[in-house]
Amino acid sequence: MSHNPDKEVYLLVFKDEFFDYYCEKCGNKYEDSHYKWCKRCEINHLKNNFADWTSGNDKVDNSIQMMQLKINSCRGGIFEWITYNKFIEIKEIVNDVFAKAIWKDGPLYYSTFEKIYKRELNKKVILKYLFNSQNVNHLFLNEVIYSVEEYHGVTQNPNTKDYMLVCKIEYYCENCGKKYNNQFERKNKSCISCQTNQDFKKINDLIQEIKLN
Repeated sequence: MSHNPDKEVYLLVFKDEFFDYYCEKCGNKYEDSHYKWCKRCEINHLKNNFADWTSGNDKVDNSIQMMQLKINSCRGGIFEWITYNKFIEIKEIVNDVFAKAIWKDGPLYYSTFEKIYKRELNKKVILKYLFNSQNVNHLFLNEVIYSVEEYHGVTQNPNTKDYMLVCKIEYYCENCGKKYNNQFERKNKSCISCQTNQDFKKINDLIQEIKLN
């Protein structure tokens, strides 16, 4: 313990090990001391960034902000508003339903080595069209809120003005855009329907090759 004669207050003096468990910035105990992740500081950081982005729609902005402030762990991603010009190599899988693309900046992730958030550049994603979503309603917002772990964020097609969910490739089939139903599909990175179609194609190609020979 020490004493500050100017302010007439006593000070606790902690060992260096104190900062293995408590945040150096705010003094709060880490939610995850192993990775030195502070929920309070991360939420304050997200709040400070609210002024740096907008979808142009208060309902969408409020929903994104609400989901960001629910962050509880460094292991999950951060749901974001993503401007459409951040995507390249956009290719429709199913017309006006799904498209695959490359997100240039990529999602935020917490580097457990550097103890900071970084971006996974050039991340492959699935874009899921939300028809007639120019006028945001509770059904649209509910789909986002209750399945947030499957999405990186929301974007908007500047031509149609429809909103699009930016889906994690780990949850959606790259060939058809449909959501995986089980771990088997996720492991094989293809839904059962697409796997079956691919198998039939291989068999048909083999038959045609045999006929030619």
